Amino acid sequence: MNKISIGLTKQNNKGCEMTIVEYNGYDDIVVQFNDKYKCKVHSKMCHFNSGNIKNPYTPNVYGKGCIGNKYVCKINLLFQLDN
Repeated sequence: MNKISIGLTKQNNKGCEMTIVEYNGYDDIVVQFNDKYKCKVHSKMCHFNSGNIKNPYTPNVYGKGCIGNKYVCKINLLFQLDN
């Protein structure tokens, strides 16, 4: 286990802060997003270094909803409200 990597914090490409909470090797890390949901995601160290780990709770559909979230079901309504 690489204790140097645990606790390492970085922002992903969308500006969400993430922290390595578990390091099982270069190809197996667990990242926790530092928001109100504290979601944990398995990924690789190369994705962490490049910022390519996505937070599933970041609104990414018209800035209102999330993939896999109940708000995506209402995407047409949200789009109509914005226009």
